[in-house]
Amino acid sequence: MHVTFVCEANQARSPAAAALFGAELARHRPHETTWRVGSAGVFASAGVPALPAMQDLAAARGLDLSAHRSRGLDEHLTAVSDLLLTMTREQADLIGARTNGVVTRCFVLDELVALLTAVRDEPVPTGAPDGSTAVTGLPPSPRERIAAAHARRPFRRPDPADDVADPLEGSGVSPEATFVRLERSVAALGTLLLG
Repeated sequence: MHVTFVCEANQARSPAAAALFGAELARHRPHETTWRVGSAGVFASAGVPALPAMQDLAAARGLDLSAHRSRGLDEHLTAVSDLLLTMTREQADLIGARTNGVVTRCFVLDELVALLTAVRDEPVPTGAPDGSTAVTGLPPSPRERIAAAHARRPFRRPDPADDVADPLEGSGVSPEATFVRLERSVAALGTLLLG
């Protein structure tokens, strides 16, 4: 399974999210060797390190972003990624406009968390004569969970609150706030997708 986190420049949000998800993968599936976790940017210049503030925040949590260098999201990476997780709806829409058929595996990070939570918690009809429902929970495999989340999309409107703001200078958003938000979202994703 190949998971790619995507933001604009691949210098802050997506490398931090990828590092956090790598830690979740190690926690939930410590012997897993077939997963690939990476990051890219829809408008990235190649070879730029992660922002120093994000490197420091990651290091404080035992994660190392010092070797990270930005890269653009190209056709090959889009094609080989089983799951593309963007930071904003605009980025997801851009990827969808660039690549046919990617919509079933491209989500805003918090959108996927919300959809998987709905799949996990939603009562579904049992088919019993009394019309009863039951909570069926998440499908067994991550691929099936992604498919179930996509199938749930018609029942949830896109929410601007799903967007993770970019902590660029002058944006009014601190790197700390962005990192904490990513920690929360990626931890929830780890539980829902890997647990």
